[in-house]
Amino acid sequence: MKKIEFADVYISALTLNTFRGSFDKDALQVVKKNNYKIKEYDMELAIIGASHYISFKKEGEVIFSEVFACVDIAGATQYKDEELRMVKINVFDYSFSSYIFELDKDKYTVERFKKENTLVFEFGETEEFKESAITGLILKEMNGKVELETIHVYPNENKAIVTNSTFNLGKS
Repeated sequence: MKKIEFADVYISALTLNTFRGSFDKDALQVVKKNNYKIKEYDMELAIIGASHYISFKKEGEVIFSEVFACVDIAGATQYKDEELRMVKINVFDYSFSSYIFELDKDKYTVERFKKENTLVFEFGETEEFKESAITGLILKEMNGKVELETIHVYPNENKAIVTNSTFNLGKS
């Protein structure tokens, strides 16, 4: 497994960046990536450091992208802090929600992502933290809806954030 050094970042720095189209991926450190096809859509799903992105292409053109990361990306519609609890955008009948939990109180969720993953990346333990920083992504499709569930583990805070993005592809 590829190892990269854990960057000491915080949940409070996370930003949801959305794009009606493509974005510049050059500034992102992609550690794992896969492509999927559902209906007439080609999807690119990637783990970028302790974060993720998903892009949808239709007929060769990127029509929507979501980037959840500790960066602000030029040209994005951005959501931060309390706004992250629930975001709704008309494209695809898209919604995004998140919740934060303490690692000591919920070991099951982290283990579930390690087992039921579409993509997972573990940064490895550091001398300072007994837990490993993990980014895990689970992609599911049912009846024209795509659901992306993610976990981003921050051992420096003893916390994790779980996100859920839903894309109703029948509404595009």
